[in-house]
Amino acid sequence: MESDAMAVRSALTRRQAEITFAAALIAAASAIFIEAGKFPPDSAGYPRTLAVLLGIGALLVIVREVRRPRESGGQPFFEHPIRFIVGFGFLLVYFVMIDLFGYLLPSVAFAIGLPFVLGYREWRLLVPVVLGTLAVILLIFRVILERPLPPDILNFLLEALP
Repeated sequence: MESDAMAVRSALTRRQAEITFAAALIAAASAIFIEAGKFPPDSAGYPRTLAVLLGIGALLVIVREVRRPRESGGQPFFEHPIRFIVGFGFLLVYFVMIDLFGYLLPSVAFAIGLPFVLGYREWRLLVPVVLGTLAVILLIFRVILERPLPPDILNFLLEALP
């Protein structure tokens, strides 16, 4: 019985995981910012802006977790380890599928498939949110930033857009 209690206390808590992950994001944002400095001036602004925003968001997570009162025992980080593994697996497959098929189809499959596998069934909300989000991403890249998305098997649809 005592070893069970010890195992629970020594397990990674959600608070520890969030602070650790946020610190890793700050390190990644710093590396991205530095690396983007090697780009031509016209190209460096966008990744550097994203790196700063990522760093600020991660810093806010750390501040939130430090200010939050400690819970006795702490909430375990892995309440559902199988869901974590499935989500991580979906993410890896998503990256591979983008290389094979482009951005659109894998993004739709990922954004609808992952919640479905994890038990979310509100289709009336999920499908419009996914399609709307992809439309906004296309608008931002194609119209506002005037940057192409990765080559896609649905390029004929993308070429019809302004």
